[in-house]
Amino acid sequence: MHSTRITKVLTISSAARALDLGQNNGAQPSGWQNADFDDSAWDSAAPLSPALAACVRGKLSDWGNQPAYWGANQSDYYLFRRTFTLPPATDYYGSLLTVGGNIHNGDGNSQLTVYVNGAQVLQTVSNDINWNYAIGDHLQAGPNVIAVYAGPDSGNACSALTFSATIRLHNAQGTTTIAPVAQAPEDNKRITISMDKRVTALDLTSNNNSPPDGWQNTNFPVDSKWRRVTLLPPALTICVRGKLSDWGNQPAYWGANQSDYYLFRRTFTLPPATDYYGSLLTVGGNIHNGDGNSQLTVYVNGAQVLQTVSNDINWNYAIGDHLQAGPNVIAVYAGPDSGNACSALTFSATIRLHAETTATAH
Repeated sequence: MHSTRITKVLTISSAARALDLGQNNGAQPSGWQNADFDDSAWDSAAPLSPALAACVRGKLSDWGNQPAYWGANQSDYYLFRRTFTLPPATDYYGSLLTVGGNIHNGDGNSQLTVYVNGAQVLQTVSNDINWNYAIGDHLQAGPNVIAVYAGPDSGNACSALTFSATIRLHNAQGTTTIAPVAQAPEDNKRITISMDKRVTALDLTSNNNSPPDGWQNTNFPVDSKWRRVTLLPPALTICVRGKLSDWGNQPAYWGANQSDYYLFRRTFTLPPATDYYGSLLTVGGNIHNGDGNSQLTVYVNGAQVLQTVSNDINWNYAIGDHLQAGPNVIAVYAGPDSGNACSALTFSATIRLHAETTATAH
């Protein structure tokens, strides 16, 4: 059977519904965060005026050109709902929700709480633009909803909410109500950098030899000791999925020797852009061998973005601040799986370029 994957992008828009809770943070209706809740009586979310949008960008410089919405009253608390329908699919692995809010007013209440089909994925009292959450396990065939409770900005200056969901459907059986996203010429262009056979690997042996100086930087000179990565055979891939059930159909790679430590590098070139805000790196690894060493360390252009001794498939990191025009590199140090059973690494980077017309990866 031919396997197909499609990607849909859902963003906050006037299609989102908003319920005004007033300045006193009124009671929330029961079940409002669930997909089957009736929000037909709610108002539409309202885009911020140019002056308020400029205020938001002044407070959160990496907001960029992402849309900014609120209700009609800047000083009020709100509930927001964005509903959509998905067809049946083998899975929705790799789906990601990115949330941003200028919401903190310092009164001690939880100012931003985000749900997907009733499951809470975020609760914070801080402002930010790059909260990223893997939501594939919360999506379902049929009605879905992203639901947000949010409080106003300090001094009610420029309260704002934004979000976008990149939804990945594997072997979808039907259509979705998510319409294509219209992009103005100055909006993001996206490219995807995935782990594949263009990644090079250096075998540190089972003794975990010292890495060469500067190996995680873009200008490191790769020599003949670095070899192309190896796609795991079916038996080892099944082993990985048995240990990490949400690995799904993502590719699984390692070096030639399952028992060895490795360095991995994936280089690519980006054109000049106003910024790369909203770019995201998702990493998965079956790597822990319990020897106390740091088993997975990830760098982007020399900047460390992850260090862990745990196994997982959905580490997500905003990397826009680390990207640059010209050469770039994603670099990973990884140790083998417990008992050397099925060591595996995977990653993908969704790179967003603002105000640029070309993008190449090689």
